[in-house]
Amino acid sequence: MFGSDGDDRIFGNPGNDTIDGAAGDDVVFGGKDNDFIVGRDGDDRLRGDRANDTVTGDNGNDVLFGGKGLDLLFGGEGNDTISGDLAQDTLIGGAGSDLFLLGQNGAVADVASADLIADFQVGIDSIGLSGDLTAANLRLETVDCSTVIRLADSGQVLAVVHLVKPEELLGNFVTANITLI
Repeated sequence: MFGSDGDDRIFGNPGNDTIDGAAGDDVVFGGKDNDFIVGRDGDDRLRGDRANDTVTGDNGNDVLFGGKGLDLLFGGEGNDTISGDLAQDTLIGGAGSDLFLLGQNGAVADVASADLIADFQVGIDSIGLSGDLTAANLRLETVDCSTVIRLADSGQVLAVVHLVKPEELLGNFVTANITLI
């Protein structure tokens, strides 16, 4: 499925979809099954939804939401907002000042099942905390040269920040109550 050069709303079909938003500020929903979604130019809002999706913002300041399943989310160029949501996702901001959104609903029992923030840029990117979550609710620890972000009270894992030390994350947490899609 291909969008136009304008602002499109595209809904995937049941089954595996390839959706290209083209130019414009697009809103794309992948739907059921494994989808490949690319926003291209413009400030896009892209949602993989169910199953294992690959979602790429490309150019512009995009909002990417994985949904259920094991998703790969890549912001590309621009200042992007990225949320893996449920299941183990890989979040890559790319160029720009990106916001990686975390919430208590995405917490899991162990590190192996947590979202991976693969390219956090210290001093450029931020980690957004949604709902009632604040930095005071978190515990940071080092595991294999990366930082594990846990809920302090339950020990559940919110995310792993690849090759970033806990002290480098201090001051990079912001309140971010964003409607993704």
